[in-house]
Amino acid sequence: MKQVLATEQAPAAIGPYSQGIAAGETVYVSGQLPLDPATGAFPEGIAAQTAQSLKNIQAILAQQGMTLANVVKTTVFLADIKGDLAGMCLPGQENKHIRRSIDTMGLTDFTYTAYPARFFDVYGRQGHPVRTTISEMGPELLSRLLGLNET
Repeated sequence: MKQVLATEQAPAAIGPYSQGIAAGETVYVSGQLPLDPATGAFPEGIAAQTAQSLKNIQAILAQQGMTLANVVKTTVFLADIKGDLAGMCLPGQENKHIRRSIDTMGLTDFTYTAYPARFFDVYGRQGHPVRTTISEMGPELLSRLLGLNET
């Protein structure tokens, strides 16, 4: 049997979906924008936006007595993949909210860890080099790399 989850501690669902669904011991959480439920505002910067989205998810999970430690899979949408992913992969920083979560979960050996991202780079200058052929790249991508135009 499924149960619709709803909390005022996360942004209200807009449209024909809910904040989350509990089905047995599994909880499915709908995508969460980094909206502050109290103000309706988006925080500035990818780190603050990531933190707000996670707070929203935590609030929904709490409806079933769960925490982020129960999360098995998540998907992240990034508008600027290169800039946002690099920022999102930096190690977290201590603050009272994170410390409270760490203490609540009883994590005694918690460390802030970076998850470095290495991007593919056709030129091999700023990232992982890519080996490819002109026929694999296609004429449109090739013209963009070479800065060609229709004239």
